[in-house]
Amino acid sequence: MKRQHKSQFKLASIFKPKKSKYWLINWAKLKTWLLFLLSLGLIVSLVVGLRSSIFQVQTISCFKNSFPCSQKEYQSLENLRTKNIFFTDFNNFKAGFLAANSQIASLVINKRLPNQLEINLIPRQAGFLVTTNQLDWFLIDDQGVILGQVSDLVQLPKITFPASYQLTIGQQLNSDCSLAALTLAQTLKDFFINFQQIKVEFPNIFIVQIDSGQAIFSSNKDFKAQVASLQLILSRSRIEGKIPEKIDFRFDKPIISFN
Repeated sequence: MKRQHKSQFKLASIFKPKKSKYWLINWAKLKTWLLFLLSLGLIVSLVVGLRSSIFQVQTISCFKNSFPCSQKEYQSLENLRTKNIFFTDFNNFKAGFLAANSQIASLVINKRLPNQLEINLIPRQAGFLVTTNQLDWFLIDDQGVILGQVSDLVQLPKITFPASYQLTIGQQLNSDCSLAALTLAQTLKDFFINFQQIKVEFPNIFIVQIDSGQAIFSSNKDFKAQVASLQLILSRSRIEGKIPEKIDFRFDKPIISFN
């Protein structure tokens, strides 16, 4: 029995398959790896190519209101030169530029491959005149940004703030009182009601000078509803031929006074 077992073991050892000396290639796996390496190479090449000097900004064109920008405005854009046209965060540049140039409402950057930028500056438009003393007048836009001081009054609606209010060029009015005054002024414009001046009286009273007299508004009530009521009253008054001298909206129902 022992000899037979030993003989069988020798035969099994003889016919046992030996390890291959060669590396067997699985074509499906090889194809997958080749495609992966090829894709990776293309991506790396693309990134390297896009980051090359070919796509660094060389030419900057600047326009404001369809006219070429000033030399000072061009100089403020010089930081963009040599920046990569694909990998530069232009939003950060926009934020910094607008913070430093209160006269500009927004700017649009258009990329022209391979290395050009076209920049359009959109300036703020004066919408109102504001003052605190009836002597010093400042231009502001619809967003409440003070654009500059004027000596000759232009034909714009006026807003008068209390003497304690400070007005500075470049400042954006952001107090509750000033925002309410701007909202009222814009609402009057939206309803096509011409007004000459809004006088702000703290804390919430706004006296509006219109062609026929005065209208008194309260910021404790909805401006849109008050102005809509004013429009209706003026329309009816013109039809009836009775022009009100004063209309007070501070109460539950408007109080109308005639000459």
